[in-house]
Amino acid sequence: MGLLFFSAQTFAAPVFVGKDVAYQLYIDNEHQLDFEGFRELVKQGNLQTQHKPLSRGYVRPTFWLHWVFPAEHFVNQDQLLLITPNFVDEVTIYYRPVGDSAAEWVKREAGDLTPGIRGDLDYRFPVFKIPQTQSPHLGYEFVVRIKTISTVIFEASLWQPQAFVEYTAKQTSYLSFYLGLAAISTFLAVVLAFIIRSRLLWAVTGYSSVYLLIASIQGYVTWLLPSINFPLQHYSTNIASLVSYAFLIWVSVEALNLKTYLPKIYKFMLGFMLLVVSQVALTPLDLYGKGFEVQGIIYLIIAIVFFISFFYVWHKEKYRPLTLLLGLSPFICFLASFLSLAILLGWISYDRRIYLIWQYAPIFNTLLVTVLAVMRSYEEKGLRQEHLLMKRELQIEREAGFHQRQFMGMVSHEFRTPLSVISMAIQNLCLMKQDEPQVTQRYQRIQKAIDRLVQLTDNCLADSRISAKALNLEKEQTDWGQLLEESCSLASLSEQHVLKISFAGKPISFTELEDYTVMADKALLQIALSNLLDNAVKYTRKGQIHVDLSIKNNQYFLNVKDQGGGIAPELIEFLFERYQRNLSQKSECSTSTKGYGLGLYVALQIVKTHGGDLQLIKNTPQGCTFQLSLPKV
Repeated sequence: MGLLFFSAQTFAAPVFVGKDVAYQLYIDNEHQLDFEGFRELVKQGNLQTQHKPLSRGYVRPTFWLHWVFPAEHFVNQDQLLLITPNFVDEVTIYYRPVGDSAAEWVKREAGDLTPGIRGDLDYRFPVFKIPQTQSPHLGYEFVVRIKTISTVIFEASLWQPQAFVEYTAKQTSYLSFYLGLAAISTFLAVVLAFIIRSRLLWAVTGYSSVYLLIASIQGYVTWLLPSINFPLQHYSTNIASLVSYAFLIWVSVEALNLKTYLPKIYKFMLGFMLLVVSQVALTPLDLYGKGFEVQGIIYLIIAIVFFISFFYVWHKEKYRPLTLLLGLSPFICFLASFLSLAILLGWISYDRRIYLIWQYAPIFNTLLVTVLAVMRSYEEKGLRQEHLLMKRELQIEREAGFHQRQFMGMVSHEFRTPLSVISMAIQNLCLMKQDEPQVTQRYQRIQKAIDRLVQLTDNCLADSRISAKALNLEKEQTDWGQLLEESCSLASLSEQHVLKISFAGKPISFTELEDYTVMADKALLQIALSNLLDNAVKYTRKGQIHVDLSIKNNQYFLNVKDQGGGIAPELIEFLFERYQRNLSQKSECSTSTKGYGLGLYVALQIVKTHGGDLQLIKNTPQGCTFQLSLPKV
């Protein structure tokens, strides 16, 4: 890259028209002026004098230039006149010795549309041999007529033959090496794009069309194919410029991975890319200049959007060096391309150094982005493998959880039968007349333990059915009195607990609640209620458990209030999750906090299945209130 940048073009020292030799300019907007008419204007001496290369953008007038090369350049040897760039359509050159009025004007043709070899040398650019002068000639007088549908840029330079040979040999060697490197990098990008299947590499492959543009501007197309009777270089320059600029937009959005981070901006920029490509249709209609003006405006908008997006993505990726390189490389190409566009459109003056940067930026960008794209691809491949591994482990975990819940459901179901047998046996023993009160108390304690086991197995069975999404309801008219009475009998109420039942705040008995019915699966709803009541008892060491039923807006509301120590704020959001328990207040408000964290979870799922809800509506250090709601009908 260093050899490419410091090419012989940088150190060459010819005599430039405009920079070293001033010229006179006339702009013929009506295309009426001929050679003799322009000569008369020169004699009148009213023309503009210019001291920089002609650069006017996409305008359609005919330009006439006049200048004089002093005799000192032609005293000892012939000189060579080099005309650049290639994309100017028609360039007609007239010259004759100064001070010899009898000498005929020599007329030569150059320009992109001139067929065959242009000039006196077989070279990429038109080169004309200007003979050395004889005394008393004072140099050479030149008149140039320029007409083009491309941008108007004209640079003429006068060379000593020896210096020109050295310059062209070195420059052509550098450019040949450059285009060879470009071909290799393009081939590499294509192969990697097929192997890795990366959008970024396909974008880099498309952007490689910029090398066709560079080859066309450098005159390689006509130089290598002089016999083709078609302005191939003219059209390849126009088409390749639009296509390469469009693909640079694609490279930029893929380099920043905007599809992931800013999908709307990604679509926005791709839309502009398609708009730029569509300008190709204007080339055969001789409206190429209009298309380039649109492209210049688009590039200004895109550059601003890209710059802002780059810093956003770089921040999102936590300032990774890879993202910095992937963003800066296209941005440098953007900047160089925009500056060259500004020259072509006449927004800024022509500067050969900008074209040097624009010429060498693409090869650097192609190689760097290709390497970085491969690195990103391997990173993404590693992430995909890690994702697949995590997915597989999650699947194994889910299967293990499923089998575990299935096993728990099966075991719980099997426990039901022996528990029922033991329960019936204890009930029969309790009915027998006992002389010792201690035996009766022991029977009652055994019955409560059996009830606790039944409640646990019911929770396990319900949890298994919830996990399997098989919680089917068998609804029937059920009265609240029986529901609450049976649910309270399962709660671990002791002599230190007082159960208070009320309706809309007024004390009431279980029997009086039989007039209020609800459509529900009695067995499941009883599990939910017993869990709720048991939870209140469990976290109330000593005090009142208040159960209040009310009706509002055609809904039943059952409030269960305890006198425990409350729930820690950090645990509230996890309260209704599976296997979560309130352990923060264990030592202060609970005589026994043994459990498995299924009660509230199972209760909530059962209530939701019935079309209701379960919420914690009050949480204080003096107790909590849970509210269960169910549709009345």
